[in-house]
Amino acid sequence: MVWYVALIVAVAVERLVELVVSKRNLTWSRARGGIEFGAGHYPFMVVLHTGLLAACLIGVTFLFTMVWLTDVRHPADPSLDVRSCYPKKPPSQHV
Repeated sequence: MVWYVALIVAVAVERLVELVVSKRNLTWSRARGGIEFGAGHYPFMVVLHTGLLAACLIGVTFLFTMVWLTDVRHPADPSLDVRSCYPKKPPSQHV
């Protein structure tokens, strides 16, 4: 999970760097007579991308928590086989 969170954080940092570069390019273009089109959808795209990264972290945190809370390696009933959830077979007695 640590590597997954590191990947999401790296993508978030990369997106922030993209915002800085985008702002610099916008200033450069406007200084040379450039006109911006499609600025109306920009806030929606920011919310969409932020929500996607947040959902990735929330989802994996939720799943990790659920697995941790319902850890099948330590069943409440020790007579169950943790691999199959069927009752354990009694050990055979060899004399």
